[in-house]
Order: sequence, then C-alpha cells, then structure tokens
Amino acid sequence: MIISDKFVFLHLQKCAGNAVNRFILGSIPGARQYGWGHNTIRDIPAEHKGKPIVATIRSPLEWYVSIYSHYTQRIPGAPPRNSSASHKKWRQKLDYYYRTVPGMEFKEFLRAVMLEIDGVDTIHEQFDAVRQLGVGIYTYRFMRSFASRMEIEELEKVRDGKVVPVFFIDIGNLDVGFNDFFSGIGCPVDVSIAKFNASDHKCCRDYYDDESIEWVREKDSMFSKRFGYEM
Repeated sequence: MIISDKFVFLHLQKCAGNAVNRFILGSIPGARQYGWGHNTIRDIPAEHKGKPIVATIRSPLEWYVSIYSHYTQRIPGAPPRNSSASHKKWRQKLDYYYRTVPGMEFKEFLRAVMLEIDGVDTIHEQFDAVRQLGVGIYTYRFMRSFASRMEIEELEKVRDGKVVPVFFIDIGNLDVGFNDFFSGIGCPVDVSIAKFNASDHKCCRDYYDDESIEWVREKDSMFSKRFGYEM
C-alpha cells in the first residue's frame, strides 16, 4: 500500500503493482510505503480512510498466467523480497510454491487452484470461503482486498458490487488511467509507468484450451462481467 497526502494506492497481486509503486514513490511528493506489499482496504489507517483509493486490475485469463509464470520463473527456495520476521509463515508458503509449481504444466496448476483446492497448498488460505462463494482465486483475492471485514457476508457484498468506491485501472491502460485519476483529485502528474518485475511469458491465450478457459469463465464470471472482460 502507498499512502500520500491525497490518495491511497492498494496493490492487488500480479497487477503491475511494483511498477506503479516505483512510479508513485518517485513522482508524488510525500508518498510513502505503508505496511507490506498486498495490504487490503481494512489495513488503511483510520486517519487516511477518507482519501480516494486507486487500484489496478487485469483480465482473469492474464492473471492466472502471470501468477503461474511468477512461480515458475523464481529460483526454487528463494525467499520473497519482503523478508521481515513477521512474514516467516508467508516466506515458508512461497517457498512451497517455488518448489512445487515449476514441476506443473499450466493446466495442471490451474486445475489445482480452481477445482482441487485441497490438492496443493494453494495461493490463498480461506478454503471454506472460496468454496462457499463459488469463485476463482483471482476473484476471491479481489473480494478479500476490498471487503471491510473478512466475513462471508462482507465478501458477498463485494461480489455483488457493493464495495467502497475505488478507482480501478486496467494494467493495459496505466498511463491514461492514472492521468485521469490524478487529474480528478487535483494532483496533475505526467504519467509514464515503465514495466518492472513483470513475468516473461507467451500470449496468455496460448496457455489455455477450451476446457481451462471454461474453468476461468465459470469461476471468475462475477469479476469479468463487472469490469467488462471477455473470455
């Protein structure tokens, strides 16, 4: 999370957050990092809760390829960049992914996190919530980031579009989107966001067949319909 005098930026995993962080911290006077990388709306300090919130998103099809590529391209056993003692459990969890996912084909990985939640130690911990909500992991992460409380009822509100007002920007439209956002809050900035820590992978469609696209279409339909992503 980044907090400035005029806004808060929330970093949804694998949505160009590192590139946006670098730009904001280098271009917005007084902007500062708060907490760890993937904070949620619940982590915003009380004195900053009234500020405009901006976040980045992407197509679910792209997100699953990106998270898969991230785990397959990191060195097995390498600790995540946030290595504070308070995140020991998270470091152990990531180490599991870096050792396990590189041995999987993409469809095998997608099946594990979509359909066989107990099959691997998946990229979330709220197994029961995911089952009850009937959504994909990406949609769940979105809901978890923007729900006021980690309760099924609150997650369902986010699923149904009842979310704290947030300015969402697709990562394919970063410069224009952030120019619009900054202009709208009276903070004009010449935006030019360079890629950083981006996974190197083929066109995302090359990873899918008809069956695996249907998994994403079914599980992440709420998110796709809400933001106009076609699959």
